[in-house]
Amino acid sequence: MPPILALAIGVGFIAWLIRKDTAFRGRLSAAMWIPFLWLLIQGSRPVTAWLGIGGTSDVGGNPIEALIAFILFFAAFLILQRRRFPWGSLPYLNVAFFLLLAYLALSVLWSPYPFVAFKRWFKEFGNVLIALVILTEKDPAESLKSICVRCAYILFPLSVVLVKYYPNFGRGYSSGGFPMVTGVTPQKNSLGLICAVFALALVWDILDAHRHRTSQASWTRLLPQWLALAIGLWLLGASESKTSLLAFLVGLAIFLGPHLRVIRRAPVAFARGWVIIVPVLLILAAVNTVIFAPALEAVGRDTTFTERTDIWQAVLAEPVNPIVGTGFFSFWLEYGDAVRAAGIPQREGHNGYLEMYLDGGIIGCALLGIFLLTTCWRLAAAFSPKSAETRVIFAFAIMSLITNFAETYFFRPDVIWFATVLAALAPRSLLAPPAAPAQQLVREER
Repeated sequence: MPPILALAIGVGFIAWLIRKDTAFRGRLSAAMWIPFLWLLIQGSRPVTAWLGIGGTSDVGGNPIEALIAFILFFAAFLILQRRRFPWGSLPYLNVAFFLLLAYLALSVLWSPYPFVAFKRWFKEFGNVLIALVILTEKDPAESLKSICVRCAYILFPLSVVLVKYYPNFGRGYSSGGFPMVTGVTPQKNSLGLICAVFALALVWDILDAHRHRTSQASWTRLLPQWLALAIGLWLLGASESKTSLLAFLVGLAIFLGPHLRVIRRAPVAFARGWVIIVPVLLILAAVNTVIFAPALEAVGRDTTFTERTDIWQAVLAEPVNPIVGTGFFSFWLEYGDAVRAAGIPQREGHNGYLEMYLDGGIIGCALLGIFLLTTCWRLAAAFSPKSAETRVIFAFAIMSLITNFAETYFFRPDVIWFATVLAALAPRSLLAPPAAPAQQLVREER
């Protein structure tokens, strides 16, 4: 089949999926276009990469991408202003998160590239603004679900077309020279990640439709979700991203767990068990990979986590200040050339916890640990068999813990970090009555 014909069929299929979803769910509100576009960009590639214009450097960035981000951030700010969001109460949504964010802002002062570090920190704060747009909707859970489903409707079919008919876009090679399937993303692990996140959102949507069974919740109503889910699972397997696959299976187990009677009797204990077990296993895996050798071999990994341990040793050999680190998002600007000269062709540490140490030192790691544990514990306290919202946002948080062991997603532009920030800022807002205003969102958290 000619590539242009395959693309036309793919676009037509996407249009059909969106039309069917719009007929049932309605159009996106004007405000929801902001997070929808943001997730589409974070879940694929920069706009300029699609258009083949402009250039990006580690220090200078890309002015066109910066302008696009600023427009979205400013639009989010105006929406929140119109909704009379109480800015003075913002830190109370999650004190641990904003304490960590403030420390990272302070770390700009000792960054070797303070202006670049500040721009990247500002982008992270913009990520918060866009998350708040969803959280201040009348029904934040439905809003989150709808944009995730529609992102899946666009990114999944388009990835198949690119993989099959546009290999220059849909396929690539790793830094080690191995072929990989990338789809709409720049590399295979990014493809696996969006499949894991949006596939879980599709499962959420399917089960919600069954739970609120109506004449419209027939198989024809759910056909678009099932088709998109099948495509997403195929892409997840094709990406060969073992970390994303593991995260999806864990997220699915968390989300579906309360369907078992024994878990339904003690849902909070079930959730808090994950908060305890997952960090312990991650620490054991980092300290002694030998005990996990059989499990790693079963999923196609080795005890080096596909040579990631070599990367970790190389970056730790650099003279980073162990207390305060290099400065927000600054390690690779300062020491990237030295790491690559040592034979490690990387631009990231492939471990979110390690990256926090490199950028923020022991203080940053301590604050990150406090933020993650307190947030997950609070989400676990709200975990309920009767609320799919509480289960899915908790699943996203645990998936973030897992994926950051082998990749860097903390404070990076990607969908799993966006989902983590959204869940951390206002878990109760996803449980609030549909008519709860923005002010109530803050009062509940205080």
